[in-house]
Amino acid sequence: MHRNSGLMTLARTLVVMPVLIVFSSAAFADNDNEAYEAAIAGMAENPQAAEKAVKSRSDGVGLLDRILFLYAFKDQSPALDREITALQDRVNEDVIPLTDELERSVLGDLQSFDGSIESLLPTITLASSSGYANTDSAFYAIPCAILQRQPGLLDATRPTWGGNRDNFMPRSGCQWGRGAVAGYPTALMDAYVDAAYLASGDMFAPENGTIRFAHMAGQSHDLEMAMLKPDELPSAPAGSRKPFEVWSYLSPANWDVFNAIEAARIPAQDALITYWVSLGKSRDMAVKVARDTLFSVVYGADCDTPVPVDAMRVMLIENRPVADIVATAKRGAGQDGNLFARCAAYGGIDPLLHVAVMRSDSGEILDILSQNGYFADIEAHNDFGKTALMAAAQQGNSPAVRWLLDKGADVQTRTNATDKWEYPRHGERTALHYAAAAGDAAVVKMLIAAGVKTNVVDDEGFSVRDYLIGREDLPGNVAVSSEDRAMILRLLDGQKG
Repeated sequence: MHRNSGLMTLARTLVVMPVLIVFSSAAFADNDNEAYEAAIAGMAENPQAAEKAVKSRSDGVGLLDRILFLYAFKDQSPALDREITALQDRVNEDVIPLTDELERSVLGDLQSFDGSIESLLPTITLASSSGYANTDSAFYAIPCAILQRQPGLLDATRPTWGGNRDNFMPRSGCQWGRGAVAGYPTALMDAYVDAAYLASGDMFAPENGTIRFAHMAGQSHDLEMAMLKPDELPSAPAGSRKPFEVWSYLSPANWDVFNAIEAARIPAQDALITYWVSLGKSRDMAVKVARDTLFSVVYGADCDTPVPVDAMRVMLIENRPVADIVATAKRGAGQDGNLFARCAAYGGIDPLLHVAVMRSDSGEILDILSQNGYFADIEAHNDFGKTALMAAAQQGNSPAVRWLLDKGADVQTRTNATDKWEYPRHGERTALHYAAAAGDAAVVKMLIAAGVKTNVVDDEGFSVRDYLIGREDLPGNVAVSSEDRAMILRLLDGQKG
């Protein structure tokens, strides 16, 4: 996810170019602007105050707000159409010099008002993308009350470019402080979306890059659609499948994240159902809208694959009883095959052996699974290059580490190298790095006895010792006991434990 320098230069230009932005901040004192935005946010409850406010403001934001207020809150008439047309022509005249041919060709030529939403959309989008009218740092937010009356205007907020130009497209004021949808469970939805970010692998954390912009714009639009036009959301998968459920079986780490998402999803879904029922939808329809919403507002929520409930991977990750796993293994049932191939294509998958050694009771099941052909390769690694030995060491699972060593697992194997744009940042780790980070003295001792190199560093230059005690931005293990820490350090120094 590298910076697109051409688009970033254009983005900076779009922010600073229009002189009318300066006029906007100069025309109103801070307290006046606060009063103005308060009137806009309260438009649904007090349209008279909002009308007075928009008539008093003549910059780009004020003109757009006034046009949209008249369109949404006033009865259509020839006189009203003429008034909107005159205001729109005024905006269009100002906007034309600020736009380029690419913008106009993609977003549509500026038009005069003809009574339709479609004739307003180019004005709104070009006024925002050019910097002519900004209510936030980079875009114009359509007042929430206007969108509630005219949800078709959400088409102006739709991402178009697939990159950082989308950061300058209009947004919904329902998401950006220009009003709110009364009763909508916004806080619970925010908590759910935040939890779902855990499934991205920190993909959207970098400070720059077109992916971040495109994602933000797309998710903002999806949230707006869920609030204002939920019947137009894509349908959720049939049946009872939950967001990220299939993805959760790719690795034990995914399973932990899925459970955190589930903890946020359940109250959000219940609140959504209650909200839509209160607005007159049948319960069945409210349930459908709630499920459609929860799948639509986050990315990667579904892999379009049925969950095979009797797959060995599912049984292991769900922590099914050992007896059930043994019985399935003896039948040779539940082999993974390519059951998760569609989902694994997006984020990789931990081999089944990794999943097995992450269980605390793996000592009871590894032999039976191996004997029945579930583990084809003791050195099988995931897309990061992590082996089962590393997974067992990270878990501090001494029996699994011993089993793997007895089977000939290579203690010197390293994970893949990474660069600064990838996640995770630290590559070229060995099983000993993972054992030290876990603070497990017994595992460290076994690995050293098996011949692992103790002086190895990762591709960022961090040693095994650093993984235990920490250095710079690499956190140490604060949970390890002082006795175990001292023992591990002695072992790393070549002393007897």
